[in-house]
Formats: sequence, structure tokens, C-alpha cells
Amino acid sequence: MTQGFYELLGVDAQASAEELRASYARLVARIERRRTALVDQGGDTSTLDLARMQADEAWEVVSHPRRRRRYDAMVALTRSGLPPCGTEAEL
Repeated sequence: MTQGFYELLGVDAQASAEELRASYARLVARIERRRTALVDQGGDTSTLDLARMQADEAWEVVSHPRRRRRYDAMVALTRSGLPPCGTEAEL
């Protein structure tokens, strides 16, 4: 993952639950409009399908308080220079 969940959803880490919900809804609507247009043109939707899966994953994490706290802690550790759990540096 090259982009964090908050960046993917277009909000900052302090966003309220309502801001997260609204941003997720806008993102999904934008992806679905593009996908529909692409299908109508006979195009390959794999990139947009991946974008939707990533949006759904981000939403699944940040919309649940416990999972969001764990994600925020992992991001904070990563930004502080400590490797996340399960990396080779830990072994």
C-alpha cells in the first residue's frame, strides 16, 4: 500500500466518523460513475475494481473505532522510524 487509508479517502486522521462516511460515499460514487462509463465503452475495469476494493478496505478499518485506533498506532510507529510488526528487521 503506497497510500494511507486517510489519504485514499481524502481526509485527515482527525476526521470525524461523519466526515469519513461522506468522503467514502463520494469516492465510491466517483469510482462507480467512471466504471459505468468504462463498461459502456467496452473498456477494462480492473483498475477501477482495484480502486473500489482499496476504498472498501480503508472504510472497513477507519469506520470501526477499535480497528481505527490500531491502524493509527501502526501509522504512528511507522512514521517514528520503527518497523511495523512482522518485518524482517524484527527477526
